[in-house]
Amino acid sequence: MKYVLTGATGHVGNNVLRYLLEQKEKVKILVRREKDESFAGLDVEVCVGDLLNEDYLNANIESDSVVIHSAGIVDITKGNEKLMYDTNVVATKKIVDECIRKKAKLIYIGSTDAIYKESKDEKVSEPVDYYPEYFKDNYAVTKATASKYVLEKLNKKELRGCIIIPSAVIGPNDFKISSVGQAFLDCINHKMMGRMKGGYNFIDARDLAQAIYQASINSNSNQYLITGTDVSIDEMIKSIYKHLGRNKLPLYFPLWLVYIGATFAPMFAKIKGTKPIFTIKMVETVNGNHNYDNTLAKSELGLKIRPYEESISDSLDWLKEYKTK
Repeated sequence: MKYVLTGATGHVGNNVLRYLLEQKEKVKILVRREKDESFAGLDVEVCVGDLLNEDYLNANIESDSVVIHSAGIVDITKGNEKLMYDTNVVATKKIVDECIRKKAKLIYIGSTDAIYKESKDEKVSEPVDYYPEYFKDNYAVTKATASKYVLEKLNKKELRGCIIIPSAVIGPNDFKISSVGQAFLDCINHKMMGRMKGGYNFIDARDLAQAIYQASINSNSNQYLITGTDVSIDEMIKSIYKHLGRNKLPLYFPLWLVYIGATFAPMFAKIKGTKPIFTIKMVETVNGNHNYDNTLAKSELGLKIRPYEESISDSLDWLKEYKTK
């Protein structure tokens, strides 16, 4: 058995790569360039190419492969619609079709953003279907579209594998700097503008990687919500500042003012060349439903969740070492 991993330079993929290597597994990564700081020095087979290229997929996915498809574009702004659709939807469908043709196993990394929630209070479990037509933002639409395709193939027994559905990911090895990582960096660099109402569910990338590995060696073809701890934005910023040894917290802004700021934040972030933190979508998300039920992942994958304070501490330590030099 050989692992084929996409998205190895991303936050989730890179932690999966490192966990697989710790388990002494052989890993082939499908990437766009031969060298990258995220996998420099790791004992891994590097295969350069384009996930949209069917010949490339045919050459690298074999009948005994376990394909972990974590590649994807998370863009909560506008301007990359085609690239996001091609990466999140078209490439996923091509990988699914190749896995079916080769009878390879697929572990697809979805997103809680792709789950349609009817109310702010309902308990959210693994969805029976996906509804891309109910979403407006492009990221949710593309992830829901791709997840729907994977689920249909699983339900028809045409595809072996499962869908992993993580919540917001934190933790080390965030080489490309995710939106959450950018918020942590802003705190480190004294650029955090303020606190606000809301919160979300956060899973450590290392706990997620362990669950993904367990799914890869598990014979079940299920969906799994891989979610961690519910933390308010205010509580998280306080924990960050406590770890940084700072007593003076950023100002707390009322939600109406945050919405005004979120309207212009993407433009300023683009000018600065950083990822936007406060967008309208982000404010809506952290004030929406994140009441996730991870019972199935705990029972079938042995999901273990470390204390979120540990995840915050390790995230900050990693960012200070690798991204603030």
